[in-house]
Amino acid sequence: IPKQDISLGQVFDQLLKPSIAVVQGAVIAGGFLMILGCTYVLAERDCKFRLPELEIGLFPFQVLGSLMKVMPAKKALQLCLHTDYFHVEKALEFGVVDAVVDGGKELDELLNRFSGFDTKVLKAGVQAYKTLPHLSETEYYVFLKSCLEALKSK
Repeated sequence: IPKQDISLGQVFDQLLKPSIAVVQGAVIAGGFLMILGCTYVLAERDCKFRLPELEIGLFPFQVLGSLMKVMPAKKALQLCLHTDYFHVEKALEFGVVDAVVDGGKELDELLNRFSGFDTKVLKAGVQAYKTLPHLSETEYYVFLKSCLEALKSK
């Protein structure tokens, strides 16, 4: 990614490879941007999460944008208005976390799943996924067909 004056959320939007966050301890404020930008979020059972910005006179604007990618807009707003800690089970329910793990076995399995895949194919898939929300539904299949044709021609 070239050096630009952009937000952390935009950095993750430009990341075109599958990414994995392994969460230990607490995710607070801007830490949400990092995990919500990842393809997979694995969290240990004792993790906790918190958006305290309102308590210091701020609003988690960028986090709101990232939350709206994984949960309904109203729930995302409610979460931004809630300043108390919540536990990993609630994060899983909200879609902030994809799996609760008890050790490294799940991470190893996930990494092994991708080890044999062509990185160009993975990149093309992630790029298509990130482009689709900007298209009308009637454009989806024309766009996806062009992605497939471009991949075949390489």
